Amino acid sequence: MTKKEEINGENILYHILQKRIIPSSLSDSSEPSDGVKFLIEQLLLGGAIWFKPDTYKEIPVLLPYVVRDANCRKKNPITGKDSRGVANNKGLMPDDNSSIKAIPKSLMIESKLPEFNGKMGNGFVASHIWRALQNQSLLASQWERTNSFIPNLVWLPKQLAKLTDREGSYAQHFVQHVSGLMYRGITIPNSTLNDIWNELKDPGIKPISDIKMDDLNYFEHNIKWIASRKSRLYNELQSILKILNGQDPVINKINTSNYIPSLGEISSEMDSQVKKEFQDWIRANMPNI
Repeated sequence: MTKKEEINGENILYHILQKRIIPSSLSDSSEPSDGVKFLIEQLLLGGAIWFKPDTYKEIPVLLPYVVRDANCRKKNPITGKDSRGVANNKGLMPDDNSSIKAIPKSLMIESKLPEFNGKMGNGFVASHIWRALQNQSLLASQWERTNSFIPNLVWLPKQLAKLTDREGSYAQHFVQHVSGLMYRGITIPNSTLNDIWNELKDPGIKPISDIKMDDLNYFEHNIKWIASRKSRLYNELQSILKILNGQDPVINKINTSNYIPSLGEISSEMDSQVKKEFQDWIRANMPNI
């Protein structure tokens, strides 16, 4: 048996759920049966890790200058280099989702499940809860306002993340519903955040499970971690604005060694309206931190 023919047990759960359990319960309405909905809900309620609402209040958008680009790790055949962290023509930093995935790794997890006592290890994916937006032609991960927006992020075991990645699936709608319960009612005095929420459609479902927010798994709301992260982010945003204005940055490295110099190079070539929109977006984040 060749390596390609070997079966990886870590990849089986998703296929059982998606190809056997869910289809076996479908009716003409294409909605899973209540029993299967309950199973999906319990898997997601028990397996997901969320940022606490208090963390959202402190840092609503974790990396405002980063967008997801699945191709940024591909090496240019001429230069032999990839484009991760190299500023694009909008001044944004392309990333393969690794920057977001790593953000909470130092935080303890608070859970009523003893299996979650500790820090997040391997096997979890930083999942975008919404894929499509209401009015934007971009995907949520490709728009700088929603890519690292806390209500659009949940950390899931890889097999469950695959369920929520399916556009229009009940699993996707359920995590959207939970996110709405958790964050949508929180008032933060920033009109930009209202614009973001207007892009994130409420799925309008009625779950089978009784959702108790206190029973969910959360990354701890660590005050020192938040203060450090806010200070670092403020310096990063200041540096971006200074570079766009042709000045020296406050710090010489943002996330990767590529971004600062490449932003300096692209800044003079940016369309004036695109540059203004980027500057306005960066400034809009600063009062929150």
